[in-house]
Amino acid sequence: MSELPLYLIVLHKTISAYERAILRALLEHAGDNCAVYILEAVRPTFKKNAILSFIDRRLLTFKVPALESCTLEDTLAAYPRLRRYEEGVTAAGTYVISLTERVLETLPLTFRKAYRPEIDKDHWYDAAIRKEQYTNVRLSSRQSGHAWETCHELSFATIRGIYNNRDKALYYLTYLILGQIKDNPRPVHLSRYPSYTLTHLIIYYFRLCIFLFMRKLCFWSGKYSWKIALIRQEEVSFIGQPAKSFWADPFLVREGGENFIFFEEMDQTTGKGHISVIMLDENGQSSGKPSKVLVQPFHLSFPNVFKREDQYYMMPEQSSSGRLSIYKAIQFPYIWAEEIVMIEGMNILDPLWLFHEGKYWLFFNKIEEDEYDNNERLYIYYSDSLLSNNWKPHKKNPVIIDMHKARNAGQIYSKEGELYRPSQNCGATYGSEIMINRIVKLSEEEYEEESVEQLSRYNKYYGMHTCNGDEQLLVIDLLVKG
Repeated sequence: MSELPLYLIVLHKTISAYERAILRALLEHAGDNCAVYILEAVRPTFKKNAILSFIDRRLLTFKVPALESCTLEDTLAAYPRLRRYEEGVTAAGTYVISLTERVLETLPLTFRKAYRPEIDKDHWYDAAIRKEQYTNVRLSSRQSGHAWETCHELSFATIRGIYNNRDKALYYLTYLILGQIKDNPRPVHLSRYPSYTLTHLIIYYFRLCIFLFMRKLCFWSGKYSWKIALIRQEEVSFIGQPAKSFWADPFLVREGGENFIFFEEMDQTTGKGHISVIMLDENGQSSGKPSKVLVQPFHLSFPNVFKREDQYYMMPEQSSSGRLSIYKAIQFPYIWAEEIVMIEGMNILDPLWLFHEGKYWLFFNKIEEDEYDNNERLYIYYSDSLLSNNWKPHKKNPVIIDMHKARNAGQIYSKEGELYRPSQNCGATYGSEIMINRIVKLSEEEYEEESVEQLSRYNKYYGMHTCNGDEQLLVIDLLVKG
């Protein structure tokens, strides 16, 4: 451990959930190079309207509200070697990260540079009320003896509810601070100065109540369902499945002159998915009933089936199990057995893999500890072997923070020497449409992609979130009435 901590984190003895998230991320990133300076005073809280807060909670955005009180000692217990300073003690650090409103000059601290997040709730409320596409969070810095100035910004997709958007902004301060100390700048979208009035607020919540009522009405009526369709020469045809069935996440496999579609089939009584397969006849219609090929005690979806060295494997989503596994076909396509657990202790969503420049790359979303939302952050891990349990995180994780393109929507494919990643646009709702993104840079140090196409020509349907196949035949899931 160095004599002078690299990061000195100033915070209160009682912290909020979002501050706990920041602290955990910093300790995970910097470990022994961190120290904490603990203030005795109670952390100031935000006022909120009970009625508006009740409406916001109907949207189920966070498992833990960002301002829920937490005990600092519970978090620090996992780091027994961490240096701690109590208020009044003289301390020093190369960088101070201030999670308090206290003026640093009133504390006996010396540092080279200090950072603090800008708590701008009026901007966060205004972005929600005016339905801005993006909300910004900002980080200020100052050198000893100088004034504070904005040094880093981050944009995220605005969500419904002023308190929900505020909580999301507070949680995204974690990615903002890590982006600064890891030198990982992100695209920033322009945002307006707050200008909402009480009238704007009343109209906004009136419309939000109508939205919640209509959403509940659609749920009760059960009139929407996911259906699998084929696309040939831009013509859409449904494969024929039972009424009110839930079939989604199709993956196409051609083997021995036959077309197999692997997909998630939802058990409507339990709400738990399993993996099924169905064969297509020469007219593109389902041939017989689907066969269950992989059933687990936990939910399964997104059956990423692929062939490698004449052997079929499947890497499905099984996020509720807390691990990512690859299954091997014992008798294709009907019998599968777990081959290897690749990653444990992580709730991974829609995993894909790619072999590129001598390494294997995993692309996925994951369920974070404090949030329900999982459509906005894309993570990449890499390894020297696909069948490995030694995967390293990309330096710039999460490599994308954007609800409009972060979540995977199908296998990464190559066309004319370029790599393309299909993704979901979840800006309006989960699986509202599919985007095609060209991968521009992929290395251990960099990741960059650009959106090149929207599958908006299929927008007469109510949603889509997985598309696989080739130029002759595509399989897609579409949200339809009935």
